Amino acid sequence: NMSALRSADSPLIIDVTPPIAGEVYDGPLYKHDLMFTKDSNKICANWVDFYDPESGLSYFSVFVRSSDNDMYLTNGTDFDHRTHEACIEFEDGLLEHSKKYYIELWAFNAGHQQLNVSGKSDGVIVDLTVPVEGEVVDGKRDNFTDIQFSGATATVAGQWKGQFDPESSIKSLAVQILRAKNISEDFKILRDWHEVDNDTNSFEWHNFHLHHQDSVKIRLLTTNGALGKITQHTDGYVVDLTPPTLIYLNDGGQQRQDVDYQSSNSFISANYKFIDEESGIDHYKYQIYQLYQGSKHQIYPGKGKWTEIRNPEEDSLEVTSLTLQNGAKYSVR
Repeated sequence: NMSALRSADSPLIIDVTPPIAGEVYDGPLYKHDLMFTKDSNKICANWVDFYDPESGLSYFSVFVRSSDNDMYLTNGTDFDHRTHEACIEFEDGLLEHSKKYYIELWAFNAGHQQLNVSGKSDGVIVDLTVPVEGEVVDGKRDNFTDIQFSGATATVAGQWKGQFDPESSIKSLAVQILRAKNISEDFKILRDWHEVDNDTNSFEWHNFHLHHQDSVKIRLLTTNGALGKITQHTDGYVVDLTPPTLIYLNDGGQQRQDVDYQSSNSFISANYKFIDEESGIDHYKYQIYQLYQGSKHQIYPGKGKWTEIRNPEEDSLEVTSLTLQNGAKYSVR
């Protein structure tokens, strides 16, 4: 008799117990569970802590189910036992907005019967819409006022309102700062995306090195719970580090005329012109001083105070109901 003795390439493992189930999460990020997804053509999942102490794991099989009727949308898709995340793709539009879907995962061991255990995710809701845009402005002035110019070289600030998402809420907000030199449109990133708290509606950062005639813009990135994103930006502002230029400031109410004397002791008037080529004139402030017998002091509007002229187009002022001293000299600052 001729005979031969051979052995198998690997031993037969007798394993009569199924694997141990772990956790199944929605979304492609390992150990991170999403509540929403922005995709209509795929569902992703990741899983952790599935194992078999006797024979180890052989492979995983992934199913997608609809929570509406608990129907299977796919047959099982198999993945190697070393896999811990996967995406199942569909035709566009199969997954419906506001509907919930979940992953069912089967883990098979390497024993002779390839016993299995299953686990499932808590489900993910499809949100196919991006967040709703709000408003974004430069600066942190009261009443949500947008600034066009700033004299600050170290500080950039901005504020926003009205961004929301009715389905999946706002997950995160991030800010990016752009700068263009010499009042140009050649904007470059000055500070890249920096995430801010969801419950804030403004920021103010103080560690910049801006220069005269720099243009600055702010971009706001709003992300919803399904990772849908929108980006908004402000109209920008210009850094103006030069003061206005005085063309003239004269006593008396007649433009470009300067008087040395007046007969009235009840009013003071002045005419003036200032220009600012970068940012224009926003407003004026003035004080009136009296010089008498070598002593100079402020007589209007009150020591240390200023009276404001809000209209930048005004080019003269007049203050009445004063009691002026004969022989005294008066000046407008």
